Amino acid sequence: MKNFTTTTLILLVLSVLSKVDSFVPRAPPSPVFGVSDIPSTRLCSTTHNQPTSHEEKEISSSATSSGSNGSTSVVPRIQNLKSLEEFLNYIDSAPQDSLAVVKFYAKSCPLCKKIELKYKKMARFYQTAPIQFAEIEKTVHPDLFVTLGVETYPFIQIYRNGQCVAAHGTESDKMFEPIVNDTIQRELTMTAEDWNTFLTTFEIPIRASTEKLNSLRVRQTSPV
Repeated sequence: MKNFTTTTLILLVLSVLSKVDSFVPRAPPSPVFGVSDIPSTRLCSTTHNQPTSHEEKEISSSATSSGSNGSTSVVPRIQNLKSLEEFLNYIDSAPQDSLAVVKFYAKSCPLCKKIELKYKKMARFYQTAPIQFAEIEKTVHPDLFVTLGVETYPFIQIYRNGQCVAAHGTESDKMFEPIVNDTIQRELTMTAEDWNTFLTTFEIPIRASTEKLNSLRVRQTSPV
């Protein structure tokens, strides 16, 4: 009876673990194009993922960091894009074959505040890589968000040579780093042959994204 009870208990534990594992959130395959299907109301709930007071202090003091010798180094600047012109210039002026990451966010979104420090740390981690980081707030240019189809926050787009090569949202602050970091690492290590295959495979969504950018460029140059 004792052996039977022990065996039954082990089987029950394994069964429960397998069910729990099936509910563990997985990062979506990279790249993911278009707007995330996660409802914005779920992302931007007024009580969802509020930053702790400790994290608030880290965010406010993260502009500088001290080395072991007491010297202070400036954390790589995340460009704060304040207009459509700055957004387009950021994408178009990025070095050839480098990555340009853009974080779309809204001041009213608690989750955006929650991942602010994570985004800064990510920029610092990749400071020697061929990649740059920027962010733009919704009220700066609402029409930009509408044109690009950004409906959930925070939302990430990654550009390379003027083309959007990845775009997705995240469900929680815990999933932000795994999802975005996974995409960045994959794209930083892709060879020229990999990119040729990639651009061919995702030709349609890339072309659609480019058309949206071109419509923004036309609006920028058109007289008011």
